[in-house]
Amino acid sequence: MPRLLPERRNLIIIHCHDWMTYPAGIVAKNIARRLGKDAPLIVHVHATEIDRTAGNPNPFVYGIEKKGMKEADLIITVSNYTKDIVIRNYGIDPEKIHVVHNSIDYFEFESEKLIEDYPIKKYRKIVLFLGRMTIQKGPDHFLRVAKMVSEIEPDAIFVMGGSGDMFPYIVEEATRLGIGDRVLFTDFLSGDDLKRIYRIADVYVMTSVSEPFGITALEAIANGTPIIITKQSGVSEVIRNCLIADFWDIEMIANYIVAVLRYKELRNCLRNGALEEIRNFSWDIPARKCLSIYNDALSIYGK
Repeated sequence: MPRLLPERRNLIIIHCHDWMTYPAGIVAKNIARRLGKDAPLIVHVHATEIDRTAGNPNPFVYGIEKKGMKEADLIITVSNYTKDIVIRNYGIDPEKIHVVHNSIDYFEFESEKLIEDYPIKKYRKIVLFLGRMTIQKGPDHFLRVAKMVSEIEPDAIFVMGGSGDMFPYIVEEATRLGIGDRVLFTDFLSGDDLKRIYRIADVYVMTSVSEPFGITALEAIANGTPIIITKQSGVSEVIRNCLIADFWDIEMIANYIVAVLRYKELRNCLRNGALEEIRNFSWDIPARKCLSIYNDALSIYGK
């Protein structure tokens, strides 16, 4: 790090992540200035209130986000998709926004053998949803897709992993749609249980209404599972070997799922192509990009 960031005794770089830290960052910047120290403020946008509420933001949270972005010297967003939201919905100058895509450390998965001979895979085709049960993640859209697929693929079952404020509604909705016996709810998963559910699945489906990035899609790929994702996501900017649809296009997503379940050649093509794409993925890449942005912050205050 010292080779990348020149030594500046009076410099403090303040790097805040999402809205809950913005007020503290602004206060810290003001205190540092009163102490005679340069203190560029960088805010890192992992998600916005626009994402979390599907376009119906809480005015209090939105106000904090906007003030933090206005006060920031530089902004980091996790995708071009999020950058566009920040420009369009918060009125921020695009010149001070830098895009740093999220990643995974593929080497953590590479040494593990991908096993496909789980007993259940001999009898059932498994479609996986994994994420918070909130309006942002579109679990209700997934259920409507599941309803359509179940009418075409009688052997398909649908696994929904995660919890959230929509969970009671989603359980009831599965029953109302007549697929309560086809949907399995696992609650929050982590560690070996998370890897196992990825590997058991025939396809991972991300139905997010607004997804700043979507690391779960990369995790699914790393575990050997093909992915179907929405256009309204950051991960769609970094992966080509996947199927992409608008979150609202239930019919297209359902058709994609049926195609992946029925045609092994397609499933293997998506899986192997995506695995090749992420082979060189590492968190070192976004880390170095952030260090470069720190250097940009230094230039704001001169040498």
